[in-house]
Amino acid sequence: MPPAKNTKEFNLFLPIVCTLLIILTLGVTLKLTALKKQAATPAPATLGANEVVLPKQVAVTIRDQDEKTFNADWQADDTAWSVLQGLAAEGKITLDSQQYDFGIMVKEINGVKGGEGGKYWMYYVNGNPPSIGADSYILGPGDSILWVLE
Repeated sequence: MPPAKNTKEFNLFLPIVCTLLIILTLGVTLKLTALKKQAATPAPATLGANEVVLPKQVAVTIRDQDEKTFNADWQADDTAWSVLQGLAAEGKITLDSQQYDFGIMVKEINGVKGGEGGKYWMYYVNGNPPSIGADSYILGPGDSILWVLE
């Protein structure tokens, strides 16, 4: 008895569908791999017209009477506080702080004291005020930190 017409069509259709599924799976896998690589490479964070933070650095801006920006090499466990301490250790800024139960409080940067007139040293990361203390905020490469008296 000759094979049914439907069986012949199915035998021809099955390899085509399997080939298409393999091609589709490979395409999706390659696209996901490319997206993961792109996400793993942070773009430089632009600070101003002429300043760019390289991906393995962070930028720290101190805004008091003047505004000064410093670039610092980024390390995997850096916090907003440890980078500020590093600038003080390098003699780029002066710094006074006090340890409390809730964390570190910055009392003074470059001779400008916080706590007077209801203004305190606050910090922002990439333009956003974090909800945790600077000694707990882990930075990423390319982050921009702003310290401002407000």
